[in-house]
Amino acid sequence: MGLVRHRGVLRDSAGNGVNTATVTVTVSASGAAASLYTDKDGVYPTVGNVVLTDEVGRFWFYLAEGTYDLTYTKAGVALGSDVDVPVVDPMLFEEVSLKKFNLQSSGNNTTAIQAALDAAAADYLCLVVPPGIWEATQLLISGNMRIRGHEPRFSAFKQRASTNANFIIVAHTVVQNPIIENLTIDGNRLNNSAGDALHIEDHAEPDATVTYGFSVVLRNSYVQNAAGLCMYIGANRNMGHIENTEFKRGATGLMTMDEASDWRFDSGRFGFPISGSAVIVGNGADNVFEKCSAFGAIDAPCVQFNGTSSSPTKWLGGTINYNQREGLRIQGPSGIARAIPHQIANTWFAENGLATDNTYSHIKCTDVAAVILSGNSFRYSGTGNKVKYLLETSGVVGHMQWVANSWDQTSAPYGTAISNTPELLRARLEALAVEGTTYLGAATNDLTANSLRVPQGVSGGNYVQVQGRASGTGPDVTAQGVDPTSALRLSAKGGSAVEVWTNSLASRVARFMPITSAVNRLDIYPGATTNAVRLVAAGEANINLSLEPAGTTGCISVPTDGLRNYADDAAAASGGVPVRGLYHTSGAVKIRLA
Repeated sequence: MGLVRHRGVLRDSAGNGVNTATVTVTVSASGAAASLYTDKDGVYPTVGNVVLTDEVGRFWFYLAEGTYDLTYTKAGVALGSDVDVPVVDPMLFEEVSLKKFNLQSSGNNTTAIQAALDAAAADYLCLVVPPGIWEATQLLISGNMRIRGHEPRFSAFKQRASTNANFIIVAHTVVQNPIIENLTIDGNRLNNSAGDALHIEDHAEPDATVTYGFSVVLRNSYVQNAAGLCMYIGANRNMGHIENTEFKRGATGLMTMDEASDWRFDSGRFGFPISGSAVIVGNGADNVFEKCSAFGAIDAPCVQFNGTSSSPTKWLGGTINYNQREGLRIQGPSGIARAIPHQIANTWFAENGLATDNTYSHIKCTDVAAVILSGNSFRYSGTGNKVKYLLETSGVVGHMQWVANSWDQTSAPYGTAISNTPELLRARLEALAVEGTTYLGAATNDLTANSLRVPQGVSGGNYVQVQGRASGTGPDVTAQGVDPTSALRLSAKGGSAVEVWTNSLASRVARFMPITSAVNRLDIYPGATTNAVRLVAAGEANINLSLEPAGTTGCISVPTDGLRNYADDAAAASGGVPVRGLYHTSGAVKIRLA
């Protein structure tokens, strides 16, 4: 036989990876140093029988099949050990049919199937499940094995009626990966009141033993009709792999992870929980869902990332849609806990918030340290605008990135497309339809049909801030940025005027008219206490300030006491300029000064 790859993750009691720790491998029977290699052909041996964990606590090596002891240390401090770890090539398992264990064509097959599982754990067997529905109660997987059906449509383990307990249990003592493939696991929900279909025990229960390298491989299978959860993953610190597997119709939800880390889900389908969520990830780390779909939740968010240390969880590709409430809820602790971000990328969100119009959002984040949302697509719900927001935030939310996301705008606008913008998004609306420019209020993604475009800044130093105010005070538009003072510039396109309207755009109060190559302007200065307000002609030297009435009979109206003759006024002695009168010349009314 050739060399076999062994891998694992070393974590501390808090679930954090232990980096640069020493893993020493010895043969269990003799205590001799094991020969470790970095390649399957044995060309490149490691130095001695020792390897180091990487920056997140992972380690791996190749060695001959056998049973080994693994001892962990760091800086001379013992971190524990795993003894009698079997290392076997899973592709070389001897195939044995379940029929050899007195499998009956109908009725209770618990004894036969459990005997087969025990034999497989002892001898590393591959159990072949023949076509048929095989009923049993509370089956225990306690070692390394393979269980393989012909395909899930034809080979099924089904929980017997009135069992009311977990159906298939993976024991906490398992130290390597049992493989389940091409099989249906049916919890018989209609005839049971409790119990998970597949239950992976907390790896530190019922005693304090914690092993490393433990995982479960589940692929090309169905897990369905559970009286509890379709699958529960208890606290463990190692890598499991769920591939091309369908979870459906769980009475209390489909899949819950409780302090489980380093699991990977590829092309999983989580659909139609009877109650609860399709997926809950709580207090674990480094779990990845790639090209997975989740849908059909009724009374809870479809997907939830919960807890103090569930960062980072990644949902990459796939869909989250057709749910009565939120598509995705990310719920952290009170305040900001960890700065490692969750990542939601390249995912299609559609038909969420179906329960009540404008109540539930596609994504809601509460008390979250960091989230990256990139390349996602959002669609409105139903025939109208049912979803509340694309992204809703509440509580204390830390750093968030919103990059290159887009939404179908063929329906009415969402109202407020993204809540709490830009404060909680930290002005990271880099692109919604086209990278580099933000397009808002468009009927479609046609670049000629937008209400607002926000290109990237020219220098990146100063910017415009739009901020709402409490009732009774209007919103603000202000210049902000790195400079201590910065002008706020407003310009019309081409030769058009800048207009000021009021009364909900019913009354125009002023127009600032364009003149090509104008160099002179009007400056308006407010006055401090007892000082006058000033209208000043500025630009070139010695420029007149002209007030022009409209038409041939229009007048410049001045209150009767608005012009005072300082010639007879004592104020003239203190610097006032006396007014001698008005006179008309060349179509203009001018004020003659003394």
